[in-house]
Amino acid sequence: MLQNGTGFELADADAFNMLDVEIEGYQRGLAFIQAKAAASTGDLVNVRVRDCETAVEAVSIQGSVRMTACEFLGTRHGVRLAPEFGGPMMLLTSHCRFSSIQDDSRGGGGLVQCVGARIDGPVAVQRVAAGFIGCWFGEKASLGIAGTAGKTLLVGNRGLKSLAGTATLQSDEPVPLTAPPVLKLNAPLTPKPARTRLFRVTDDIQAKLDEAGRSGGGIVFLPAGTYRVRQSLVVPAGVELRGPLDFWQRRVGRRVEHLGATLEIEFGAGSTDGPAAIELSPRSGVRGVMLHWPQDAKALKPYPWAVRGRGEGVWVISTMLVNPHAGIDFAAHRCDRFMTDMVLMNPFRRGIAVGSGSTGGFIQNTHMNSAFWAHGFWDDSPPAAGVGDGIVLDEHISQQLVAYDFNGCRDTRLFSCFTHGAKHLYHLRDAELAVLLAGAESTVEAVVAESLGPRGVSLVNFHVLPTKGHHRVPFTLRPTLAADVAVRGWNTLCAGYPAVFADVQGGHLAFELLWEANFRTASPVRTSGSGRISLHGSFTTETLIAEGDGITASANRFAGVIDLKSSHSFGESAALCLLRNPPDPRGLRLLGKTTYAPQVCSPGQVDVLLPARIAAEGVMDFAPVAPLAGAHEFIVNWHDGAPKGRRVFLEQVTGDRTESLATITTTGSRRWLSRSVNVDLAPSSRLRLRFENNAAVSISQVELRKP
Repeated sequence: MLQNGTGFELADADAFNMLDVEIEGYQRGLAFIQAKAAASTGDLVNVRVRDCETAVEAVSIQGSVRMTACEFLGTRHGVRLAPEFGGPMMLLTSHCRFSSIQDDSRGGGGLVQCVGARIDGPVAVQRVAAGFIGCWFGEKASLGIAGTAGKTLLVGNRGLKSLAGTATLQSDEPVPLTAPPVLKLNAPLTPKPARTRLFRVTDDIQAKLDEAGRSGGGIVFLPAGTYRVRQSLVVPAGVELRGPLDFWQRRVGRRVEHLGATLEIEFGAGSTDGPAAIELSPRSGVRGVMLHWPQDAKALKPYPWAVRGRGEGVWVISTMLVNPHAGIDFAAHRCDRFMTDMVLMNPFRRGIAVGSGSTGGFIQNTHMNSAFWAHGFWDDSPPAAGVGDGIVLDEHISQQLVAYDFNGCRDTRLFSCFTHGAKHLYHLRDAELAVLLAGAESTVEAVVAESLGPRGVSLVNFHVLPTKGHHRVPFTLRPTLAADVAVRGWNTLCAGYPAVFADVQGGHLAFELLWEANFRTASPVRTSGSGRISLHGSFTTETLIAEGDGITASANRFAGVIDLKSSHSFGESAALCLLRNPPDPRGLRLLGKTTYAPQVCSPGQVDVLLPARIAAEGVMDFAPVAPLAGAHEFIVNWHDGAPKGRRVFLEQVTGDRTESLATITTTGSRRWLSRSVNVDLAPSSRLRLRFENNAAVSISQVELRKP
């Protein structure tokens, strides 16, 4: 196995999750390869690969693979980028450990981003863009940069004693990083009834449940079939209501056969009051059954909750809820240490509610999607989403559904859960939540926090995919949120079309290694009141607009236009770095007001975002990194949306003397200009770019290039 074996070979695996996995004794521990259909994309958390010749080999990746709190310790390579690696492929790592990183790629492109990593041995960067942010380099570690087609950022690292080559941006300024708190699943043991005695249902389900309860507990078994339920079923303490299968249906041609035990709910229509379809007494549960409510997509009827917990230690496992108005209620009563696992549902108003002081709840492998009703699986099914009645259904869900309602709970954990379509994904009031390997698509607001407990919310390898339509805001922090509590994300992906990426009116929204991808419209990051946002080691691919005070950033990459609307705080190392243009051996230093530290730009262009206070006044001052003299080409690219005819002034300032180098009258709303100028810039001189009427602008490129 050490000569030829591969532990895990991943190809055409879409959005896979890997957690708490150990791999030892192979030639390749993990290999990402190209299949006929596609390569793989997904997430790894707390994966440990040791005693393999190559711990990870990346041949081909579909977009990105995101790794958090992993160890890749190979005897030859910790991570090896194969010759085929490149283009849009990305390895994004947060707080991982590597024995080494070897870039053997040949095609160009690609990105390796390491935030908060521990690196024990040599790192060789040849072709890919790379970032090492807040990393610790061991005694035997070295970094070589040679012939790279991408940009290399070295910010806030420690212990690096051997560096060969030149980074695009290098700074020793510390980056404020925090290790993610959720490194292991620590899942509770699968709950069981008090006794293994079996009670087989023949006709009256409740009678068998009561009999099992009187005998001290057991399993009430529902044979395969359809059961009409006309009143609430109460599961006594120590009892489990169990169906025969963990999977409930199969497709035979165009027909779907329902397998297992199906409960047809025939009471409670028209009101949300009253008992749930299944009421769980303390230390009781339901497993392996399906519940179905008759519905019409054009006139959805309210019903009481599908399942309600009435005390500690309740569970819902391998259960499917089709058409519930509201899914599972752990809020009406305190339900400490509840558990859901492998639950599928398509709720219309509320999915899962947790409250009444419930502590230690665990939600895993729980998924919400209207497709569980649609696609013709039932006689009353609407068409697929986006067709006919399916459009009506999708609109209702986007306007009404709160997928997870956390109101008065502590130490709630959520793992490997995905939601397709909702008004709110997580609605939090007086709650603490740890989310691991989870996400949502087509939600209007993903995280809505009104008040939080002291530990706040942690999101580890969380992804949200806002689609077109509605006013989609992935992250909303209300003004009622205390200033000292936070929603923190590590290795977060937001891909799609958010109207506003974040609206933070209170509290603190903090990201390490946030990737915003595939935007086609402007996406503001907005603060107001006491709200704060921080971005460290992150990057985006399209337009980002920063609105409001309280936004801090360091060591970030940015490939689109940056538009600042108000004042911000940026460290000397970097704020949001522009990736669009190739580096140049000369450089400029962007100067701030007295309240800002000077910010170092990478050679040849402004790679550091200017303070918005300067941008708002329409004036930018630069000082040379080294003396510059003679003929140079000055290039600036910006956007301001102003009418045609605005003038831009390029001036050289030496002491009290200002010399005009060029005056340009612009045309069009998207502005790009290039002028040949003669400069004589000593370190004490300034190069000033001034916009007529001190207008605010959005800068995407500034270069001073020697012909």
